[in-house]
Amino acid sequence: MKINNPRVLNTALLISLISIASSILTTMVFKPTDKSTLSMIVSIVIFAISIAVLFQGMSNYRNTELEGYMPFSRGLGYAVLVGIVVGIVSAIFTYILYKFINPGLITEMTNLQYAEMEKRGLSQEDIEKAQSMMGWAKSPGFIAIMALFGSVMIYFVVGLICAAILKRWPRPYTNDTDVVIEKTTEEL
Repeated sequence: MKINNPRVLNTALLISLISIASSILTTMVFKPTDKSTLSMIVSIVIFAISIAVLFQGMSNYRNTELEGYMPFSRGLGYAVLVGIVVGIVSAIFTYILYKFINPGLITEMTNLQYAEMEKRGLSQEDIEKAQSMMGWAKSPGFIAIMALFGSVMIYFVVGLICAAILKRWPRPYTNDTDVVIEKTTEEL
């Protein structure tokens, strides 16, 4: 399966647009540090829509390109390729968001982590040690790379499930196969 397959790219770009639209929506309406129930519900609904689009894309790919049959490995490969494209688009968007659009989000998340550590009763020394160890992980580049890897891993797991549901093998014995077997038997 090639990455330039239009069906794979169409599905991947559609899911990417859904992901970016949801990120913009949740960033404008909710703060990334917001732990409200509505924010969680919106994220779950958008993730469910992305899974439905992936499932429908894999189903269409099986029924049109593969003539109704799809081995497990082809389905998983399809999902991973979609995950790579979605991850690249998400990583670019994440980098732009944290670097140019709203660089203060990283500071907000750091302050939230600091408050959580204080709530747990950690000493000031332990908090400073933890903050210094995680300083490198708070750059827009690192967050973007983690978005890429996270996307690929999520679509790998979702792809395992979708490929298991959608896999379909041709029947091993058909009239065409019987004819081929008879010809080879007669030739012997």
